[in-house]
Amino acid sequence: MVLHSNDVDRRFTVRLDPETARILKELTKRAGGSRTRAIKEALRAKQREGTL
Repeated sequence: MVLHSNDVDRRFTVRLDPETARILKELTKRAGGSRTRAIKEALRAKQREGTL
């Protein structure tokens, strides 16, 4: 899976291995289809755990 940012100020492309892509798809489903919200929620959870 390849992620692309459409934000003009913060453009990037990220290649994800199949396992990470599968996890991101599951998180996106849980976040109501918003990939951005899924990523933000995952990062917040990592920060709370102290593993980020």
